[in-house]
Amino acid sequence: MKFLGAFLVAAALALSSPALAQSPATVKLCIPVTPTSCVPVTASAPLPITGSFSATLAGFTPNGNYTTLTATAASSASTALPAGEVVAFQNLSTIDVSCVLTAGASTATTNKLIVRGGATVYYTVGSNTTAACINQTGVASNVVGLAGGAGLGTAFGGGGAGGGGGGGAVTMVSGAVASGAYSAGSIAAGAVSAGAFVSGSILSGALASGAVVDLTNLSTPIAAGAATATKGVLLGGQFDTTQKTLTNGQQGAVSLSPRAAVYIATGAETPAMNITQVLGSAISATNGLFSNILQGNAALSATNGIFANVLQGNAVLSATNPSFTRLTDATTATVVKAASTAAVAADPALVVAISPNNTVPANITQVLGAANSASNGLFVRTGSGQIASGSFASGSIASGAMVDLGAQADAACGTATGTCSLISLAKYLNTAAGLPLPTQASTVSIGGVGLFSGGSIMSATNGIYSNLLQGNAVLSATNPIFAKATDGTNSRVYDPCEVVAHVTTPISISTAATSVIVAGTSAKRTYICSMMLMAAGTTNVGIVQGSGTTCGTSTLGLIGGATAATGPNLTAQAGFVGGNGNFAIAGTTVNANDICLINSQAVQVSGYIVTATP
Repeated sequence: MKFLGAFLVAAALALSSPALAQSPATVKLCIPVTPTSCVPVTASAPLPITGSFSATLAGFTPNGNYTTLTATAASSASTALPAGEVVAFQNLSTIDVSCVLTAGASTATTNKLIVRGGATVYYTVGSNTTAACINQTGVASNVVGLAGGAGLGTAFGGGGAGGGGGGGAVTMVSGAVASGAYSAGSIAAGAVSAGAFVSGSILSGALASGAVVDLTNLSTPIAAGAATATKGVLLGGQFDTTQKTLTNGQQGAVSLSPRAAVYIATGAETPAMNITQVLGSAISATNGLFSNILQGNAALSATNGIFANVLQGNAVLSATNPSFTRLTDATTATVVKAASTAAVAADPALVVAISPNNTVPANITQVLGAANSASNGLFVRTGSGQIASGSFASGSIASGAMVDLGAQADAACGTATGTCSLISLAKYLNTAAGLPLPTQASTVSIGGVGLFSGGSIMSATNGIYSNLLQGNAVLSATNPIFAKATDGTNSRVYDPCEVVAHVTTPISISTAATSVIVAGTSAKRTYICSMMLMAAGTTNVGIVQGSGTTCGTSTLGLIGGATAATGPNLTAQAGFVGGNGNFAIAGTTVNANDICLINSQAVQVSGYIVTATP
């Protein structure tokens, strides 16, 4: 050690001498091994140092300087750090945030200094003066608390994704997990993934007797016919050459045959057993056993009906053993009455009709039983249109066959009111039709026949009255005749402002904002008939149309462009007047669009707008 000290002193003096300063040389430190030799200092041969070192490390102590910032999907505002050598960043939410520290204005980006949800991280700030944080994921607003102070961080917490001892294996000594350490619900559903416990991970004896209360004594199954033990597991089945007889308080396994088949006891059992339904009620006349009737290994259904022979009198139905049937309309059945029993009005009847395809001759008789004849004709009633044109050929009805019609030879009746046959009356009217009509002494006549109006002969002072109708209503002040101007070739097209009632809306806006001045009408367009605007100061106004809030959707210009900058430019105490009200100066191009005014400056803009909505 003395040699090392002398060597270092000599080296220092040599380096400080003027001669060496003029002729620099390389000086290497080495470790002496003999009085005259040494070895170089390396990682495997470090330079020995004799001495002692002591320090006191205190935990983080806040100095009373605090602030907060709010992290979002975008960076938080650049926030001044609270005074202190160390600043604690405490994430007060469950979302991880990424933070940055800078000496000037800060803008956070992801994947920088991560502060886990609910965790506290301590940073020695050095020359940094501001901080900013941003969400690692999500769009929620997350508050981060900042505290200035000094010392080493002692409380970290949270960081559900950051713990775990660096991913290495963890060994816990006996008693490391205290009784009651896992409270009810502390292990969430799905916390242990499938395959988490590999084969052999829980060794025999790892669960001490009583460790799992509900599964005690797993290695001691209870045999059939044994007395009840202290919480054991009953065997599922057991073979015995002699069947067991159980008494009160004993458990019993299912009795198995030598081939592991289940024995089913026969004969009476005491106490008697009831087969019950799933709902717990005993089988009875009103609570039958549910089952599916199968045919061909498929349940009976609309497409899988049951195959069976239908019997009548214990014999299969056949041509010589037909089924007895009764005609019915599902409400009324036919009645078979005894012989010589007269029918009454209340008897149900079977209605039949002769087929239109029938070609077999048949005798039609009256209800009284007499056949059709010259003196016993068939009464027939035909409906409208039942006898087609040409059904009766010429001469098919003999003269005199119909008494009221008369005969073809009947003479003309003497008067129109005579009691003659129809043929006689027709001959009379035919003769009368050839006579001239009586005339009136009048200057208004057609073929010598006078025209009357209101019971008097028409004349220069008794003209014809008539009502002109439109839409089945008489023309009036409230139902005027519709007319359209034309030059004989082209019809006039009226402007909406000419034919539709006007609506005047005042305008008074003093903020730099977009305002709806005329609301749109469903399925209709709105036309501006006239408009006046005056400004109290210099501003640009946009007169636009659109939908949504304040024309914010599909905005289009009405007078000028779709923005204030491209609309009318107004100066102080100046404005404009457009239109005289008779013709439209602008109009919406989309049904139901609103009309809005965009004011670029917070100056008073006043006026009115006159609109028409056809």
